[in-house]
Order: sequence, then structure tokens, then C-alpha cells
Amino acid sequence: MGDVPGIVLAFGPARFEFLFLSSQWQELQRVLGLGPWEVELRLIGGKCTERELRETIRIGLWGGGLSVAEALDLSGSYVGAKPGDLGPARLTAISAISYSLHGLDDELSGESPPPVDGKTQPSPRRTAKSRGAKSSKPPGQSA
Repeated sequence: MGDVPGIVLAFGPARFEFLFLSSQWQELQRVLGLGPWEVELRLIGGKCTERELRETIRIGLWGGGLSVAEALDLSGSYVGAKPGDLGPARLTAISAISYSLHGLDDELSGESPPPVDGKTQPSPRRTAKSRGAKSSKPPGQSA
């Protein structure tokens, strides 16, 4: 996973890093039979199944650095734990997959791309120098 940062989100008992790279996209496609854009649209549109939520979260946790067993245990324990209460899991899944597909918006990160030739440039994908300890502060603020 190297220097590519994930997004840290509250899920279950704590905050965890979520990230989708090549291996995670392949696993998502394998288990759901859907590509990442399709999964994102289903999540946002509220047309996703509990299984799609659970698998998206499981795979994102694995990409963020948890072992396969830890990710499976957490996603199984907290997605659909209360019947009919999938809202928090859905928001987590949307945030995780959208971050990996689109990066972090400048407004959310507090970063502003420098103007070039008087024109504002589109948001660059966020990069990190290392994958150290997770901060409880919002993105863009010093730890």
C-alpha cells in the first residue's frame, strides 16, 4: 500500500483507515460482480443490498491495513447489527469508496491548489509522505 493514504472514518468501535487499490477493486468485482462506479452509484442511490454494504466496508478496511480476518469480523459485526439500521454503514461505505475513486475535495481538505496562469486548477489527488498513526483531527489539520 506504500505511500497512498486512505481515509479515516468512524466505524463500529473506533476509527479505521479505508482504502481501495488494485487488489481491493479486483476483490470487489469478484465478490459483487459490479465495478467500482456501479457500486458507488448503488450506494449513493440507496439501491444497495446489505451484502454490498458489508463487502464494500470489509474490502475497504482490508485495503486500509487490517488483516482479512479482522476486516471480516468488523464488517460482519457492525453492518446490519441492528435490523433496519444500515444508514451509518451506508455513509461509511459511500465515503470510503468515493474517496478512493475521486480523492479528497479541496474544500474538505483545507488545501487550495495554486492558480496557474490566473486559473484555478482542479483538485489534485491527495498524497502522503507516510502512513503513520491516524489522527483524530479532520483532514488538512495538523496532528
